[in-house]
Amino acid sequence: MDIGISIVDLERTAIDGVVTKVYWAATATKDGKSVQISGTSHLTIKEYPSEQFIPFEDLTEDIVLYWIDKTDGELINELLEKKIADTFYPPFLEGIPWEESLELV
Repeated sequence: MDIGISIVDLERTAIDGVVTKVYWAATATKDGKSVQISGTSHLTIKEYPSEQFIPFEDLTEDIVLYWIDKTDGELINELLEKKIADTFYPPFLEGIPWEESLELV
């Protein structure tokens, strides 16, 4: 399964530019099927020592992706794996038995 995460937006404090929220979108592709999820990761200052502080204007997408991986990477992967599995083996089907075909939800 191929996974890609992109940063959609950042929320920071006005006074010192400390990033407190990261809005992201993630895509997974497997055997020609793709799914997408989006979410928010909440960051706290205590997670990163002050000597490692990076000013807002010096942040790169790679740095923020690293933060996301450390805070929510496992959860994002689990959600994508479940969603892509549901495309191959849907948990629910719709239809009535006297119709010729059943439709996936």
